[in-house]
Parts: sequence; C-alpha cells; structure tokens
Amino acid sequence: MAEDPRTDPRLETSQETKDLKKLQGKQQSISDYWNERFENVYCQVLENASEIGRHGVIAEIINRTVSKGNILDVGCGTGILSELVDLQRFQYLGIDISEVALNLANEKRMKPNITFQLKSMENFDPRQQFDVIVFNEVLYYLDYKNVMQQISGWASGQKLIITSIFDFDEGRELQQWLQTNTNIISEIIIENPKDNLKWHVNALNLS
Repeated sequence: MAEDPRTDPRLETSQETKDLKKLQGKQQSISDYWNERFENVYCQVLENASEIGRHGVIAEIINRTVSKGNILDVGCGTGILSELVDLQRFQYLGIDISEVALNLANEKRMKPNITFQLKSMENFDPRQQFDVIVFNEVLYYLDYKNVMQQISGWASGQKLIITSIFDFDEGRELQQWLQTNTNIISEIIIENPKDNLKWHVNALNLS
C-alpha cells in the first residue's frame, strides 16, 4: 500500500481508518477517539481557509440543483457546510459522533433552520426524509456498502447524495466502488497544490 502523501497531521486519514477498524462496534471508544482528534487537530484545522474548496463546491451543488428541502450532513464536524447553503430554502441537520465538534458547531453556527445532533450512523433513526444527504470525508470511515443501503430509505425524490473523498488508497477504493455501484451525475476534482492534496466531490443517485 502506498504511503499517504500528506504530511500535515490533520490529514492522517489512512492511519485513522486503520485505528477505527480496530474500534469497530465500540461506539463509546469511537466517540472518544473523535473527541480527541477534534480537540487536538480538527477544530483548528477545519476552520482554515485551505478547507474552503470542497465545502464551497458541495454547497454550490446543493444551492444550484435542489430548489428547497431538507439536508442531512453525516459526520458534519464543526458544521461548516451549514454556513454555505441557502438557509432561506433549506433545513439543515448535521449529525456527528464527536461532542467536542458539535460544541463548536453550536457555539459558532446555531441559527434558525440549523440543527445539530450527537448521533452516529448506527444509532440515527430519522423521523423525516431528506432531499440531500452529504458525506464530506466520512464514507471511508464507515461500512459504506451497508451505509448506502441504509440511506436508501432516508432520501426523497431523486435521492441526491454528495460525497467528498480524499485521494488516498482507501479513498480511491471507495471512489471506484461508487463509480461501479451508483449513478454519479457529476465528479469534481479539487486540488490544493500547496500541500499536494486532492479530493473527489461526487453528486450521485443511488442505483
């Protein structure tokens, strides 16, 4: 397996996926893991201007292609996306397993039409359907094959799913799986040349 090309400790995604596989099924341990990561790394890093690219692209896809409705942001972190979507047209719900991340999200971004919930995919039981479901650098931490089956009943209408996938070994495997098993409407590649980082942002329908 190729070594993760990134040197910035905020983006140790390959190691994170390995760590989380060891904690599979232990929800409290996973929650503690992400609380530590957000407290020491992500709460600072995700607010950096270098992170704007993929959030802006995701918001633009939503704002331009969906007239109105409900957005579910799975693994929302500090809730950056909620600032970029048109809240006059959308209700935004962000869920995350990290209390540390959601504390910052509530502190900085709580306003009408925005809700944050401390939930994991495993214990989330929505009482509504969603017009857009977002996985922004999240899917490769999950059992994504089961996740895609799970969310098929959560999405209304054309079931617009948006994924942002970092370009590393596990991310490339996920991207290939999505290309084979879903209907990708558009794929946008975002690059940060300063750090030699790249993401694939996909808008897709479940097939």
